[in-house]
Amino acid sequence: MVGLSGRGRECPCCRAQWRRFAEFNGRSDSLCLRCGSLERHRALAIHLREADLPGGDDEILHFAPEPSIGRLLARAPGGYVSTDLEPGLAMVAADITALPFEDGRFGLVVCSHVLEHIPDEGAALAELRRVCSAGGRVLVMVPRDPEREDTDEDPSVTDPEERRRRFLQEDHVRLYGLDLEARLGAAGFDVTTTIPAVEEGPERAALLGLRSEDEIFSCRPA
Repeated sequence: MVGLSGRGRECPCCRAQWRRFAEFNGRSDSLCLRCGSLERHRALAIHLREADLPGGDDEILHFAPEPSIGRLLARAPGGYVSTDLEPGLAMVAADITALPFEDGRFGLVVCSHVLEHIPDEGAALAELRRVCSAGGRVLVMVPRDPEREDTDEDPSVTDPEERRRRFLQEDHVRLYGLDLEARLGAAGFDVTTTIPAVEEGPERAALLGLRSEDEIFSCRPA
């Protein structure tokens, strides 16, 4: 950690400053050693700050909670609920395709790097829309290939090596393409796509450790 001390990088999740971020999974300049944030977490933190957290009684639902993001979301006045399929990893153990929450309960739903793991995407998106309030929004982040027109998915692919080759990870069931916004729209959302690295500009993107591939899809019930 001492070797990374400096002022060339700043984490928007925890405000730590570094000469550069640490290496993670073969990517240099990636990991904040204080809060554990990666590029996508920092992009999401910036978006949340700029778009404002819900106020009043609006609750927040956070899937597969990343600690660096969970700490930001838990500050919202309306309340915060985290959920994960695996018991013990969040406040509520739940299946995203059959959520135990009432209709329209949440003013903000954060679902980052989850949908690529879910075989029944349609059921998951229907549940996200159901639990989101009429004036609320669902923030979605997923890996996607900007060179692909159509999402690559094939339920017959179960070999871990083939999944890594086609879908990037052995526990992924699809790799999204440029049709993602249309898929979200078909599930009943109006979608706005933002890229914090582009909006911040090259200099600040480097300072904050952002990548242009980390897109945020803000989905409002249509």
